[in-house]
Amino acid sequence: MMSSLLNSAKIQCTHCHSVNIRRSKWVSHAEKKSYPEGSPYRCLDCSKRFIADKEASHLTERNLFLTRLFLAAILLVGGVVFLFFLLENSAKNYPQQSGFASVSSAENNSARMKAAERGDAQAQFELGQSLLQTFNGNPEETAVAVRWLRKSAISGNTDAMVALGRLSKTGVGVLQSYVQSLDWIQTAAYKGNPEGMLELGRLYRDGVAVPKDSVQAYIWLNRAAAMQNRIAALERDLIAGSLTAEKLKEAQSLSSVEAPKK
Repeated sequence: MMSSLLNSAKIQCTHCHSVNIRRSKWVSHAEKKSYPEGSPYRCLDCSKRFIADKEASHLTERNLFLTRLFLAAILLVGGVVFLFFLLENSAKNYPQQSGFASVSSAENNSARMKAAERGDAQAQFELGQSLLQTFNGNPEETAVAVRWLRKSAISGNTDAMVALGRLSKTGVGVLQSYVQSLDWIQTAAYKGNPEGMLELGRLYRDGVAVPKDSVQAYIWLNRAAAMQNRIAALERDLIAGSLTAEKLKEAQSLSSVEAPKK
């Protein structure tokens, strides 16, 4: 395409007659004055430099501009067509994905509600967690979710206990209470819940509701890590670096001692 446009401008190398050329610069002001009707070019095939008629040069520049404009238009149209194809293909493969997700969530909550009302502690926990994520911080609606979590926790669900402990610790959605947080988390940890052990270890590490105790923090994080909790393992190793060799040996020894019942 470029060669044909240059041909239409009738600019050819005066040495090899190639049309594969580009604009060049004037060697000097004197040269420019010597060719008032011409423009300098260089051949890309033989590398020779020559002077072409200015009228043809202007035509070439115009054709080059039109060529670039034409190519840009092709790319733009191609991009729009490609984007349209992607959107159409996405719509076919995942029709109204967000709508389906909300419908699915509503259907799941409906099933959970029926089971929760029958006293199913796991359904009560799942319903409470789901409602917490759905309500977007509305205090009245959050209270409904917390109520289901409490029912589940009272029935012995340790995951619900951990959820309530975390809520009480942060004070988001419920009034902050470190005492209640410790009570729920400690109970879950003593019953063998690894997330409860993780949170209890953090309470000892930070000195929240309990005296700050790196040995006890290590013990509970170590127990949680032994139950495949990778986050607890990372946090345990950080605490280990702050313990003396004697304290670390003590913490590791006490980790194997059966946790107290509550």
